[in-house]
Amino acid sequence: NENSRYVLYDSVEDKYQPVTKQRTTYANKRDYQQSFTCDTREYKVGDGDDYWNLNIRTDAGVDKDSVAVQYTIDCSKQGEEFAQAMYEAFSDDPNLLTKPRIEGNILILEY
Repeated sequence: NENSRYVLYDSVEDKYQPVTKQRTTYANKRDYQQSFTCDTREYKVGDGDDYWNLNIRTDAGVDKDSVAVQYTIDCSKQGEEFAQAMYEAFSDDPNLLTKPRIEGNILILEY
């Protein structure tokens, strides 16, 4: 709808999408436990069931400040230059728990 405040964009072609793995943990009384892992390598292309890896799911009663998320972004299809550009773009993010790490074509972010 042209009067909508929302805009829908087509996704980038599969060959240009970095492979992303998200691991979420949270404090539960005395220790940390894994809430869930989401890996885009497990997606079935074209099944209409995929979603962007930005949702966080926890059990009831979890303090939001105890949630930590690690993203492992595999940029092998895009190359080392692309991975380096992503690293530089995320390096100044004040929300990161640790400095981003880059290992060849792999970028690791921890929030």
